[in-house]
Amino acid sequence: MSSALDGKTCVVTGAGRGIGKMIAADLAAQGASLVLCSRTGAEIEATAREIRAAYGAHVHTNAVDVSDPAAVAALARSCADAGPIFGLVNCAGVLGPVGRIDTVDLNDWLDAIAINIGGTAATCSAFAAGMIAAGEGSIVNFSGAGVGGPNPPGRMSSYTASKAAIVALTEVLGVELAPHGVRVNAIAPGAIATSFMRPVLDGGRELAGDVLYDQIAQGQGNPALIEPTLRLIRFLLSPESAYVSGRFLSARWDDPATLEAEAVSGSRLTLRRIDGALFDEVDRKPT
Repeated sequence: MSSALDGKTCVVTGAGRGIGKMIAADLAAQGASLVLCSRTGAEIEATAREIRAAYGAHVHTNAVDVSDPAAVAALARSCADAGPIFGLVNCAGVLGPVGRIDTVDLNDWLDAIAINIGGTAATCSAFAAGMIAAGEGSIVNFSGAGVGGPNPPGRMSSYTASKAAIVALTEVLGVELAPHGVRVNAIAPGAIATSFMRPVLDGGRELAGDVLYDQIAQGQGNPALIEPTLRLIRFLLSPESAYVSGRFLSARWDDPATLEAEAVSGSRLTLRRIDGALFDEVDRKPT
């Protein structure tokens, strides 16, 4: 069966392990050619070997620190022979220090900001020009826990702040790139059992706090939770989502099969303070 990604080239950052690796394999299964990067060369090469063996996909790899704009720009230049880049999935990120704000190392706190939001901005910058030249493209940025909703997690301030910034960046780029046929969206994958959240469990309840520790502990051991995220990414990289850009979607709550154009109008699926005007939106028919 043909796929919307047949003959397309997609970039996946943070593809050496965890969610990024699973996403890369899923895109290869859809017929995409891949450009994969992570900070660790051995990991990204191992991922590439597995994907080539399983799917026969063309895979270009590079060990890149996404917080280094010059290195990311060099990556974009180095994969020119892979053809026009259609999709960019920004998975690279770190959890940052776990603990109360007055107890964590602020240098580590700032490093996480540089990797999470700085790295996302760097890759969007590096690959947007090629998408604009091609007149099409889809960028999917990873937001995460505690962004939106009534219960932000404590003890993860650097991670949560950077992920909220990614949503704001996504909204702005959605506006900037729309005239050029390039869509930009953010997704929250929900709790998925990977090594990413290991620092929370290693730190224990004293550092993480009871609520956060229990949330992460309960999410361990169920890798099947990745499927809604994969389904959402396939949707956002397909023509079916042509009406969706500058939005923040949840793999837990937003099912592509039931998502309609009116659901992404106005302030829906965005970061917004709830004030009188937004309450009024509830009673108005979307335009």
